[in-house]
Amino acid sequence: SLELVCHYRLHGNVESMAVISTGAGDSSRRRDSIILAFRDAKISVLEFDDSVHGLRASSLHCFEGPDWLYLKRGRASFARGPLVKVDPQGRCGGVLVYDLQMIILKTVQAGTGLVGDEEGLTSGAAAA
Repeated sequence: SLELVCHYRLHGNVESMAVISTGAGDSSRRRDSIILAFRDAKISVLEFDDSVHGLRASSLHCFEGPDWLYLKRGRASFARGPLVKVDPQGRCGGVLVYDLQMIILKTVQAGTGLVGDEEGLTSGAAAA
């Protein structure tokens, strides 16, 4: 059965989402993460935090703005928003943005989140 634990108001529409499972070998340490993608190229990775009994952002990435204009290849609009897919073994997640650019988010180790967790947002985006 399902039980409502928490709910949140988001600042934008979720274009795509996927669940990445980590810690598959040890069921006591298993922790799933939710990858949310927002238009145009904003990505959030969320995990359930037992200490606050709610969600926490483990990784935030933004591939918009003047530093990332080359990803758009001169186009102003796109037919669809970002598309999130994950590896069934929990090794990485991929996001297709701007109809033709792929961003890979690699998990560091099972149960420890994604690359860039301890880094700033800019370097985390660069690592992705």
